[in-house]
Amino acid sequence: MHVVPEVPHRVEESRRSSVVARSGRGWSPRRLVSHRWTLLATLVVLNGVDLVLTRILLARGAAEANPVMAPLIDSWWGWAVKTLGVGLVALAVLVTGRDGKVERWLQVVVGVYTAVVAWNLVVLLASL
Repeated sequence: MHVVPEVPHRVEESRRSSVVARSGRGWSPRRLVSHRWTLLATLVVLNGVDLVLTRILLARGAAEANPVMAPLIDSWWGWAVKTLGVGLVALAVLVTGRDGKVERWLQVVVGVYTAVVAWNLVVLLASL
């Protein structure tokens, strides 16, 4: 039987990288990709909630504040534009690899959509 001795520095390096990946501390490519897709999924949900809340508010007499979406919101084009926008963002995430700028921009966009949805909720609650 032939026994291959372990190489201590490789074993230690492997343990250290797996601890970082499991603990969530530190940077790892897997963590960055996972975070990007979580942000993208959050963006998809926020877009849908924004569209639904906007449609509810329009039915209650509110007006669309976004001049690009105002003529489209009452038709199926509203859904199409929202879907196309998120699709283009997903494509950008796919083709950019592990660029940290994409993650930062996704964070900004998710923050903006969170504010829009929060504002829609405030307006809806005020109209009740």
